[in-house]
Amino acid sequence: MDSVTSFIYGMSMMFFSMMAFLFWRKGKEMLFRMIMWLMIVVDLQLVKDMVFFLIYGFDNEHAWYLTSSLDMMIIPFYSFVLMDLVKPRWFRWLKALMLELPFLLLPVFYIFTHNIIWFYVLSVWGAIYGCSTFILLIFLIRRYHRQLKERFSYQENINLNWLLAILSAFCLGSHLWMLSCFVIKVDYDNIYMVSSLILWMLIDYFVYRHESVIEELSDIEIVPLEQNEVDVSGMAAEVQRLFEED
Repeated sequence: MDSVTSFIYGMSMMFFSMMAFLFWRKGKEMLFRMIMWLMIVVDLQLVKDMVFFLIYGFDNEHAWYLTSSLDMMIIPFYSFVLMDLVKPRWFRWLKALMLELPFLLLPVFYIFTHNIIWFYVLSVWGAIYGCSTFILLIFLIRRYHRQLKERFSYQENINLNWLLAILSAFCLGSHLWMLSCFVIKVDYDNIYMVSSLILWMLIDYFVYRHESVIEELSDIEIVPLEQNEVDVSGMAAEVQRLFEED
């Protein structure tokens, strides 16, 4: 591992550790605790990546796909944070386990069989899951926006554009990360790591800056989505069904 990559990984680990500590200090609300644990998981994944790359190097294709498949376990964690932002008290352990289960089983299949097809299946499922979550959250954010306008005066200028910014940052980061899973080049991995840091700085800024609005959202009861507002099928529909369960 060269000095530039080591510096980027070290800087990233320091940043995510600091964010975990700050959100731990911020309060015991579910959202802040979820972000804290998300930061801890990201930190652990960085440690895992460094160990793998120090042992196998960046040119070992099997090690690269193995670390990438293990990294995909974190995809549902991101959706849990996003859902709790727009639908407080949404999180349930059983629901989270059901959404996480494919991301736990498919890497195990790849580890024991060394069959690359399982990595591709995991990648496709991750893409479908991410796109379905993105579509669902767009509709939820727009509905929350309308409800806030009805509850607060227009003079207060309360809106959820910052939530769209967070969602866009997550979406961009996910695309960059997905590309890094298939592009086995240390330079691209470095670009992704730096981009991820910048995006997380923006996300943390918006969450901190709009804390008062987040507290107000917890008092608003969202109306279920109507049938004609979201049209997804197959596995995407299953993801939506799990999100909508209480």
